[in-house]
Amino acid sequence: MSAKHGHERTLLHGHANVHTIHAQMFEAKSNKQTRKHDRKHQAMSDYPFIHTRKPTRTNSRITARMRKRIMYRAKGMCQIQGDGCTGTATQVDHIVPYAEGGRETLANLQAVCHTCHAAKSALEANRGRARQSKYRPAPGRPGSRNRRKTSDSFGWDCPTW
Repeated sequence: MSAKHGHERTLLHGHANVHTIHAQMFEAKSNKQTRKHDRKHQAMSDYPFIHTRKPTRTNSRITARMRKRIMYRAKGMCQIQGDGCTGTATQVDHIVPYAEGGRETLANLQAVCHTCHAAKSALEANRGRARQSKYRPAPGRPGSRNRRKTSDSFGWDCPTW
C-alpha cells in the first residue's frame, strides 16, 4: 500500500508541478496583456481625442488605426476652422473628395468637427450634382424620357425629333 501511496504522491506532485507551471505561464501572459492594456489606456488618457467613432460607410478603407493617427496628428483640433466650428475634431474627412479622385491615404485625410464636415460635404454634393447634370441630355432631345405620345396606325409611340 505504501508503494501505491508513494506513486500517488509522485503523480500528485507531478500534477502540482504541471499546474504550477500552467499558473505561472497564465500569470506571465496576463501580466503582458495588462501592461499592453495599461499602455493603451495611458496613451488615451493623455490624448482623449484619440477615441474615434466607428465608420458609418461600410466600404470605407479608412481603418480605425488611420483615424487615430489623423486625430493624433491634428491634436484633436478641426483642420478646417469654418463658420460655427466647434474646434474639436470628431470626424476624419478627405481633403480631395473620394468622388473626385481623392485617395484614402494619410496625406489626403484631415481631422474635422461635425459642423465643418457637414458644410464641406454639402458643397461637395452640389459640385457632384453639377457634374452629373453636365452629362445629362438636354430637354427635348431624343431619349426614352422625352417621347411625345403620338400614335400612328399601328399604335406605336413616335419620338419627338
